[in-house]
Amino acid sequence: MRSSDGADMSWDAAIAAKFERLASLRLRAATRSVLDVGGNLVT
Repeated sequence: MRSSDGADMSWDAAIAAKFERLASLRLRAATRSVLDVGGNLVT
């Protein structure tokens, strides 16, 4: 595995920010909980 194959944390943060911006319109306060659950699935 090359070092470039690892997860790019800036990309993860950008995706999380985009999800939070878009999902908060419907999920409101639950958006952060959904991100936390999703984050726990990949770790």
